[in-house]
Amino acid sequence: MVKWVVETQQAGITDTMRINMLSTLRTLIDTYGSSKRYQICADLRNWLNATYGGEWAVVIGETGTFASVCPIFDQQYLSVTETDLGWTVFILKVSR
Repeated sequence: MVKWVVETQQAGITDTMRINMLSTLRTLIDTYGSSKRYQICADLRNWLNATYGGEWAVVIGETGTFASVCPIFDQQYLSVTETDLGWTVFILKVSR
């Protein structure tokens, strides 16, 4: 069972969006398994682009072992920790 802890949810990410994003992410983890992080990121990004428009970025790393710095646009940023797998996931909308 996937267990999420929301670290940051900016105002541009509604509760419905968060629920849909995490549900899709959980389905991808169940489909591919935890060893296929790149495929999970790619498929989630494609789903976000198709569902919410624009260009989205997804970063998955082991909690406490990586760092990320990126600009946050449009107040659309979500950071969650998956406690069973020990992952931190960043989801954000980017601008060009």
